[in-house]
Amino acid sequence: MLPFSGLYLNSAQLSGLLLAGADFNDADLTGADLSESDLSGTDLSGSVLTDANLSEAVLDGTNISGVDFTGATLTAGALDSALYVEDEPPTGVDASDATSLTPAEADVDDD
Repeated sequence: MLPFSGLYLNSAQLSGLLLAGADFNDADLTGADLSESDLSGTDLSGSVLTDANLSEAVLDGTNISGVDFTGATLTAGALDSALYVEDEPPTGVDASDATSLTPAEADVDDD
């Protein structure tokens, strides 16, 4: 897993990259260009994607719990296969087609 957790990646140019499974938990991706990137299975929980470009990005199975998508550019249907914990929905975007998990369903066994 690529470790980007907690990093400040403001305006990063990450377009077209294979980032599947990466850990962007609590990262600041304000204004980042993630267009056409494969973010399948990525942990974006708690990250800031304000004004980010996610057009044509693949978000299948991506954890979007608590993500701030305010002003972000997303392709229609991009979040249909994304996941979030029901008490931590993403903000700034309509995620009604994403899969909402209860905290128990989202709990990962750390053993």
